[in-house]
Amino acid sequence: MKKLFFYSTLALLLSASACQKCYTCKQYCSYCQPPGNNGLIVKICASKDVTHVNVDSFYNAYKAAGYTCNLLNNEKNVCDSKDKLNDAINYYLLEDYYCNPK
Repeated sequence: MKKLFFYSTLALLLSASACQKCYTCKQYCSYCQPPGNNGLIVKICASKDVTHVNVDSFYNAYKAAGYTCNLLNNEKNVCDSKDKLNDAINYYLLEDYYCNPK
């Protein structure tokens, strides 16, 4: 009986850990402001359709035109909560992150 309990507990733990999925969420954005700081901000962010090369080209072109630009390059992992998929969709995408299963 003890063996049966041990193996069933072990199987349950292994199956629970195998089901956990994590999402890697990345942010790669360029924010540029024109000279004179009139409140206008131009932004482009990488996504599944916009590559990092496009963001880099945008950054370099606006910087050459005299704009003040910042490049944001962050990564976050979403796998801590039971609502990880909702977190990835609702929070990270609103913050200019795009998420992929890990």
